[in-house]
Amino acid sequence: MRVAIGLGHGPGAKKAAAEAAASARKTVSHPDLAVAFGSIYLDQKEVHEALRAELGSSVLIGDAVNLTQRLESAATPGRLLMSEAVFRQVRGLPGTPERREVSVKGKKASVVAYECGPAP
Repeated sequence: MRVAIGLGHGPGAKKAAAEAAASARKTVSHPDLAVAFGSIYLDQKEVHEALRAELGSSVLIGDAVNLTQRLESAATPGRLLMSEAVFRQVRGLPGTPERREVSVKGKKASVVAYECGPAP
């Protein structure tokens, strides 16, 4: 489940972002809740700091999260697409994993990923 929050600007905007995320987590009891923020007015580093202050270590930000989102976008419907690092850690994947090189926005080189789907 995803919740997207558009942010304005002005005094207290960073704290409001953190409070909105905390409120979403309390209100929506879903184990896979992801909250995304968008603003052209706020410094993302400041927003992340405010989120960490409000939510603690459960806030995931940075390159790994960005890569995950990009791989999700590149995945074939009905199949799993994972980074090479994740692939090395999992066992018992359905079907035969296929190595792919995925062009990822923000990366100069393609990213190695593995895709698998339902067993035949």
